[in-house]
Amino acid sequence: MKIMAVDPSLRATGVALPSGETKLIEPAKMGPYSEGTDRVAAILWRVSTWMEEYKPTHICLEDYAYGVGKSGRLFDIGELGGCLKLLFLSRGLPIILVPPTVLKKFVTGKGNASKQEVMRDLKQKWGRSFVSSDMADAYALRLLAMQKVGVRVEEGPGDRSVLGKVTILRSSEFLKTIAIKF
Repeated sequence: MKIMAVDPSLRATGVALPSGETKLIEPAKMGPYSEGTDRVAAILWRVSTWMEEYKPTHICLEDYAYGVGKSGRLFDIGELGGCLKLLFLSRGLPIILVPPTVLKKFVTGKGNASKQEVMRDLKQKWGRSFVSSDMADAYALRLLAMQKVGVRVEEGPGDRSVLGKVTILRSSEFLKTIAIKF
């Protein structure tokens, strides 16, 4: 199985490729594509480009952080999340949805860990350092997803008790027929 993980954010979307390599999408650095709908489209375009190149069989996506952030931004991040889900499902890819608190507990043992604690534990337990918390989250999402679908993972002591709180969305036949292209 080839799992690609996405930590969606309008500012910096972290992506872990099936190889384990991590990438960062920063729309503000993509020229004129840094505002509104163009920002969402730029993120979708970059993710779809990597999907074509790396051919994942599964996607892992960090789910929404309910009750966090400014209310106006919640609509924007909701649009990004919905567009990503449609992109993945229209291509027939199952989506492994991970709530942020579940990801934090998987890495650190506690669901309310800070971004710094997640990065620290990835370094201490898995021996991996990252330049951004978005890339760190994407890497951890991929590890969690691999365990959820039964891929043997040699790395690290992730808290497997959280796997029951992870859901998998599957594409309908209708969504597969519309295959959204970028």
